[in-house]
Amino acid sequence: MKNIAIFLLFLCSSIVCQAQSCYNETRSKGISLYNMEKYNDAILLFEAAMDCPDKPANNDLNAQVQKCRQAIERKRQAEQQRRAAQERQAQERQQREQENARKGYMDISRVVFGNALDGTIINDYGSTLYASDVKYLHSKAYITSLASSSQSIALDIKIIRPDGTLDRGSSSPTNYSYTRTVNINSSTTSIELGGWGTKDGGSYTAGQYLYEVWYNGNKLYSTTATLYKKAGEASYLTVDSKTSVSSSFSYSGGSETFYVATDADNWTTWGVPSWITVSEKLSGSFKLICDANTSSSERSDYMKIIAGDKEVRIDITQAGKPAPAAVVNNLWVDHNVYNGLNKGMKIHIDLEVNRMKGRTIRYCVFFYLSNNTTKLVNMFGGHIQATATSTSDYDSCRWSDWWIFVPYSTIFSAVNKTGQYSFDVEIQDMSGNCLGRRDNFQFYTY
Repeated sequence: MKNIAIFLLFLCSSIVCQAQSCYNETRSKGISLYNMEKYNDAILLFEAAMDCPDKPANNDLNAQVQKCRQAIERKRQAEQQRRAAQERQAQERQQREQENARKGYMDISRVVFGNALDGTIINDYGSTLYASDVKYLHSKAYITSLASSSQSIALDIKIIRPDGTLDRGSSSPTNYSYTRTVNINSSTTSIELGGWGTKDGGSYTAGQYLYEVWYNGNKLYSTTATLYKKAGEASYLTVDSKTSVSSSFSYSGGSETFYVATDADNWTTWGVPSWITVSEKLSGSFKLICDANTSSSERSDYMKIIAGDKEVRIDITQAGKPAPAAVVNNLWVDHNVYNGLNKGMKIHIDLEVNRMKGRTIRYCVFFYLSNNTTKLVNMFGGHIQATATSTSDYDSCRWSDWWIFVPYSTIFSAVNKTGQYSFDVEIQDMSGNCLGRRDNFQFYTY
């Protein structure tokens, strides 16, 4: 504006101003300023030219002013757009920075695995790994760095076993296997993600493991690591889903089916007891058949299922055969009854006998004085007694009323007087073995 004012002053200060050149010179100066994008200064000159005495009637000064104003508006809009673009770029940079921070300032392209011990790689990254060899499953990530400056990043690692369970230790963070802190800068292309396992090995089985890298609760990358089984090896073996099994049989024997799970090529039995037979052996099951135990003693032994270097022990016990037994449920006496011409007493029993099927049972009554220790003996010195026999048709057999008639004369032959006496009842087999007994039943004779 100051320059324009000086120009007008110079143009019109002299009385000898050349009126005939006012319009053209002023308009030309305005166009020059327009071309220099000094639109406001050009407007002033175009407006000044409107006052020139030599201004032609048919002039474009208003159009030139309008053109300047349009250019000013375009410039204003362009500046607005430039500032808006700068704001967008700033927002995009901020968003990229936030996204980069969310991603731990890295894009992971791939993760490779090796076997390590004490930080030393035993089997190189990317090589075939066998589960039985692995001490620490060590991982290495190849990345594109998103960091513009050095960053320290704490990454959380998840190792999910083939059965779907998260592999964790006593010091594992919640919901993760372990945490690894790495340092990256703008030129970092790979990072070591550490190892997971045990110094002695044995923590891995063959199969496919899911491996995930997380940062601040965001999953950055997921891949799988396959651990292989060597020929002839077994990474697991269970019988009925257990690594040790016990089984028991009754004395009469029987059978039981067991279910085998293993990744070995095959499995076999070892040390089968002589009284056990393996039957119906299939790829995933087998049956044990146990012979009857004819002894009264319990017997026990064990066998093994073997697959590769794994084994499961099966402890087997069998009850001894119970001895035959008899139980006298009830005992009662009818006195002064006749059997033909003989007067005497009927001794009744309610009896149960077990495990004597097809064998003869002997029902015995032994007589004593009332003290139940002094035997009543006959003239030949023999112990006065009465017996009866029967056969047990079943393994468990019952006689609800089995009686023996004993004449009083048999008792008097020993004592020859009336008085108080006693008797014992004993149930025997035909070898004289006692199966059951009821002692000291007191009675009187008159």
